[in-house]
Amino acid sequence: GAHFRKTHTMSTTQHQLTLPLQPYLSLLPSLTGPKTTSQLLSQILNDPHTYIFSEILNVGSSSLKGANMIRELDDEDDSKKLLRLFAYGNYWDWKASKDKYPDLTPANILKLKKLSIVTLAQTRKILYYDNLMQRLDVDNVRELEDILIDTTYTGLLKGKLDQRLKCFQVHEFVGRDVEHSELDGMIEVLGNWSNHCDAILNKIGELSKVAENEFVANETRRLNFNKKVKETEDSIKTALDSMRDDEMQAPIQGGPAPGRPIGGGRGRAAGRR
Repeated sequence: GAHFRKTHTMSTTQHQLTLPLQPYLSLLPSLTGPKTTSQLLSQILNDPHTYIFSEILNVGSSSLKGANMIRELDDEDDSKKLLRLFAYGNYWDWKASKDKYPDLTPANILKLKKLSIVTLAQTRKILYYDNLMQRLDVDNVRELEDILIDTTYTGLLKGKLDQRLKCFQVHEFVGRDVEHSELDGMIEVLGNWSNHCDAILNKIGELSKVAENEFVANETRRLNFNKKVKETEDSIKTALDSMRDDEMQAPIQGGPAPGRPIGGGRGRAAGRR
């Protein structure tokens, strides 16, 4: 299958995806009222390079000049509703309540589909074509693979197309915008994860202590065993040395009496004949 190489970390890519928003932030001081504010949000949405929007949606809480225009813009303003949809929603949200939003251009529908793929990738390591085609209203595999490839080259996703198994294997993805209402839940999840990690570390510490004590006990047994082996070897060596000394000092059994020449009598008798 087609494979997209990992050339950047997702954190780097995420930072790069925020860059297209910077010129629009610089235009905030020029806003004069709801109309110009709505026009600016529409420009941001229609920019083919913008995929992260929370910085502009949350700018109302900052002291930046013109930021109050974003904050004071009616939540029912079409451009503000659409921007929130693209920041926090997905394609099937829009499809289920199209009547609440103005019509989308084909380019914006494609953008929303790509963001929706990222949403699915956050909870699945494998995205099957059948499911994607159903959820994104895509008619054929070629069209779906084109969307996946475009999503990858945009920097939203990294992974591998598997045309044989008809799926996309997710390797990395950027984080989507998060609403303030979701932060408490995220903090709770992260807190639980942190507690779980602490529990694992404590367990590892306990097992490490057990292993250390076992090592010390084994080392003590090894030293005691080597000491006993050495004592036994020394004892055997001492016993062998003692036996060798005793053998060297003992007389040979059945030998001649001291001072008597061997065969001397027979020699003299032969001489007298």
